[in-house]
Amino acid sequence: MNDSPKVALEIGCAFPDYFPDVIVEDMLGSPKERPVGLLVERVPTEAHASIEWVLMTGVVAWVSKSYFESFLQEAGKDHYQLLSNWLKGLVGKSRILKSRTITASQSTEKIQSGYRQSKVISVMMQLKNGQTVKVLFDDQLSQQEWEEAVEQMISLVVANYQSAENDALAQQLADGNQQKRQALYAVLDDTGKNWLLLDDRGMMAREYGPRPAG
Repeated sequence: MNDSPKVALEIGCAFPDYFPDVIVEDMLGSPKERPVGLLVERVPTEAHASIEWVLMTGVVAWVSKSYFESFLQEAGKDHYQLLSNWLKGLVGKSRILKSRTITASQSTEKIQSGYRQSKVISVMMQLKNGQTVKVLFDDQLSQQEWEEAVEQMISLVVANYQSAENDALAQQLADGNQQKRQALYAVLDDTGKNWLLLDDRGMMAREYGPRPAG
């Protein structure tokens, strides 16, 4: 996702082309509930990669750097609440949809059933340094936990824009020695309460590495 002078590209949501219009409209909420300038797209279901967390989920929302900067400069509180409510509604409605693995036929055998992150919904958020984080949601958590996680992530990203690079997300980036060009993913830890920023290597270790028994 690149910065763009077009307002419509600041925040958006993409749905698979096979989703019925009635489902899309229900998930987006009423016009009053949607962020101003929301771009809605339909995309084909072809896979973009063979690794699960790189794959495009069924529904993808994105919030750009220009959107965050804009609402922080204006009526921040109102925009914050609108964004929070809209994303929580979208994520909550996405959770009730049956997950469908979207993969290239030649990559099907590479998909492992132990993968815990939702294949239905993800949210792309751009940080202050321009790096984009793909926010993933653990299928083992409840809808309430998903919604609370959305609220927490928005709060963390806003703090990232307001701080002098000493916020929680910036600290994780520094501690992990993340390169700006690396893909970056946000997943909840095993308590379901805290967000972790991981690169592809970290995701591989977390999703397919050994886990504690019980």
